[in-house]
Amino acid sequence: EDGRCIGATTKVIKGPNDVGLAESMGLREALNLISLLEHDVVIVEMDAATIVNAIQRKIFPRNQNDKLSL
Repeated sequence: EDGRCIGATTKVIKGPNDVGLAESMGLREALNLISLLEHDVVIVEMDAATIVNAIQRKIFPRNQNDKLSL
């Protein structure tokens, strides 16, 4: 409500060296934290333009294996 940061998290995950995948996994973790804290109105800021644009446009491209391709 007043612009304060209510939480932050860091997590090390072993997996492929894919920036888009890492950013999307980070967003998922943030959304899980928001859900856990039961907040209804939040502002999520991130600098991953590909992820932000995909969410804003509601376009989630998939590769030939039907996995998200960001």
